Amino acid sequence: MENTHRHAYDVRDFGATGNGQTLDSAAIQAAIDRCSANGGGTVLIPAGLYLAGTIFLKDNVHLHLAAGATVLGSPNRADYNRDDLFPQNQVFTNEHKVTGAHLILALEAKNVSLTGHGRIDGNSQAFFGPSPKPGAKFPVPDWRPGQMIYFVECENVLVEQVELLNAPYWTLFLHGCEDVRIHGLRIRNPFETHNGDGIDIDSCRNVVISDCLISSGDDCITLRGYSAPLKDKTKCCEHVAVTNCILSTPCNAIRVGVGDGAIRNCVFSNIVIQGSKNGICLIGNYSDGCAHGTDIENIRFSNFVMDTTMPFYIFTGRKSSARIRNIWFSDIQASGRKSSFLCGIPGTLLSGLHFHNIDLEISGGRDTIGPDDKLPGLCWEWDLGRPAALYCAHAEDVVFDGVTLTWGKVDGPWRHALLAENCTRLRQLNSSFPLPP
Repeated sequence: MENTHRHAYDVRDFGATGNGQTLDSAAIQAAIDRCSANGGGTVLIPAGLYLAGTIFLKDNVHLHLAAGATVLGSPNRADYNRDDLFPQNQVFTNEHKVTGAHLILALEAKNVSLTGHGRIDGNSQAFFGPSPKPGAKFPVPDWRPGQMIYFVECENVLVEQVELLNAPYWTLFLHGCEDVRIHGLRIRNPFETHNGDGIDIDSCRNVVISDCLISSGDDCITLRGYSAPLKDKTKCCEHVAVTNCILSTPCNAIRVGVGDGAIRNCVFSNIVIQGSKNGICLIGNYSDGCAHGTDIENIRFSNFVMDTTMPFYIFTGRKSSARIRNIWFSDIQASGRKSSFLCGIPGTLLSGLHFHNIDLEISGGRDTIGPDDKLPGLCWEWDLGRPAALYCAHAEDVVFDGVTLTWGKVDGPWRHALLAENCTRLRQLNSSFPLPP
């Protein structure tokens, strides 16, 4: 390590102690500022425990955490940035006392990277109370930071190899960024963390996410289309490739949607989803308060193995003019215990859904589906499912090609294999949909 970073700006030379007791963020910031002012280079955080508040990444700075180095989030609000420090900052005060504070923050920076075999620990246990019962979310007695690592309208970003754990809210958030590489991350947040997302990509262009292991309390990987807070409000989320990842969560392993923008031309491949509530979720209008919702088009999912409660959830939203169209699923092996839900609304149809070479096994059902007469016409992802392995409504140009459904041990009121309502041009090719036993 010393040879690789021989000319690095070592944070110990700027007063950092790494003793876990002294607040080291001012010393780390001084090293970053000096490095950027001199044209850029590497800022090295050697082995040690560095207590820190907000650290600002600057242009042309490569922040490297050596093996054995941990940056630990301070429990004190005064050590973090103000909520109103920059106009793009979002404070979702209705989400369990979250603030606009961040541990690592890059604001409109260019050529920035965060790498190494060290750790960034958000210290979530300092902000949470004990869970009242097994499986319940941790309460937040006072306050908590917002997104632990936040890149805002940055260009040429690299986040590689570091371990990210115990984020009090979202873990890694990129908003309005271009040319991003995220590689080899290990993200671990307790399942009991409210809104404990893994990686959130919002209104970004040209993004590659690869070889990540993510275990999170909320969505593991999310693509969003909410450009309203950005200085450049024309940005959309496009040209994103996600590959070779293993995901686990009590929520959505993959969520595509949220906002009043657009998400298009993205691919997900070679993904393993373990023990997650929902596998792949596409939602056009997550909030009834959105004027339009997120247009989602030209998205491909291939080579998945999924162990989930609900394998597929695709919904325009109850009040939406946003379109979901040209979505491809291929070469997927999935198990589930709740019906997959593919649904538009009158006037806003799902269009161009393609399922190719899908092996779907359904079991259970006692706690995840209900009788027809007790279910709403439109279901949110957390509602009870329909008594059908696949439910498709208000859709056009839907193709099931090489789809094989098998029933495992079932104990719910299953009635249908595929139930379609108000659909046009729905085709089954080389597929097997046996009735439930």
